[in-house]
Amino acid sequence: MGEYSYWSARIGPALRFVLFAAVLAIVRVTDFVPPSGPRPVWLACLFAAGFAWTVYAARAWGACAALGDEGVVVRNLASSRFFSWDDVDRFAVSRTRGGRPVAVVLTRRGQTVRIHGIQADLVFRTPFQASAIEDLVGQLNGELCRRR
Repeated sequence: MGEYSYWSARIGPALRFVLFAAVLAIVRVTDFVPPSGPRPVWLACLFAAGFAWTVYAARAWGACAALGDEGVVVRNLASSRFFSWDDVDRFAVSRTRGGRPVAVVLTRRGQTVRIHGIQADLVFRTPFQASAIEDLVGQLNGELCRRR
């Protein structure tokens, strides 16, 4: 039926990685380590950080709420959860500890499941993002009403 996500949740991690890599290229971190020093250790640490960030960005790219005939699949960074349409009470906008708006699934059993793919960006937050996330949640609730 469709996947619902907000662009900043997908693009943000990749942009931060590019920014991180650009800063390292400009500063040339390896120039601060003498050739006889622990240069291989620094390079290994930079490689490990880049690999971890790439995995994070790839997982963030797939984060969304995927709607189907049977229900909704919430794909987050570390897990995916399926909810049948009967299990979903409603979709809502919640706030993280830092105050960022994020979409959540409220189930009939009282669970609250965060949708990582529909949240405001951590760094590049704007007031427009909050209204766009509320619009997406409204569309999700509209789909929920059509399914019942």
